[in-house]
Amino acid sequence: MAMTRYAGRPDSLHVVNGPEDGLQFALTRAPAHVGSQPGCAVHLTLDAGVCPRHALLTVVSDGYRVRRIDAAPVYVDGKRVGMLRSRVLHPGGLLQVGHTLLCLECAADGLAGRSRGIVSESDFGWALQTGLRKGVALVRGVVRFLVRLPGRAISGWTVVLCVLILIVLISPSLRARVWCMLSSLYSALRNAF
Repeated sequence: MAMTRYAGRPDSLHVVNGPEDGLQFALTRAPAHVGSQPGCAVHLTLDAGVCPRHALLTVVSDGYRVRRIDAAPVYVDGKRVGMLRSRVLHPGGLLQVGHTLLCLECAADGLAGRSRGIVSESDFGWALQTGLRKGVALVRGVVRFLVRLPGRAISGWTVVLCVLILIVLISPSLRARVWCMLSSLYSALRNAF
């Protein structure tokens, strides 16, 4: 497809084939999500093959970088996109999510046109940033679990111990049995040492 530039309008994705054929989605801010979730910039509701958050679009010089978010496949100009291996969608390029095929139209003063000269992140940088973010979240979760574990264990044992002490204090026959058992345990330990 030929490169298309329209002045005075935002960049947009047009559905050229799929259940919502003919719809147009304006890309007015970045990053933009493609999916079936209502908060997505490209909100595809009729395509059952589209996940809630299917793909992520970030602005790069003269186009949009596309990354897969969910496990479902995403294609840019017929080439598969991964979570770490991204592809750049240029004006006139085709993006396929689920059973929907979208075409990118960039305006001269749209986000992609205004991003010329801006250095974009590489796939390695994205992987490093994403990995660090997930690693920090994992460490926080483990630390939070370990900090709360003794409190839960102590409170659990404390409750059990308090209930047992209460039962022993309330029941005279049980109190006599426990006292007899503790005195025999004490004498057995004293004789052993």
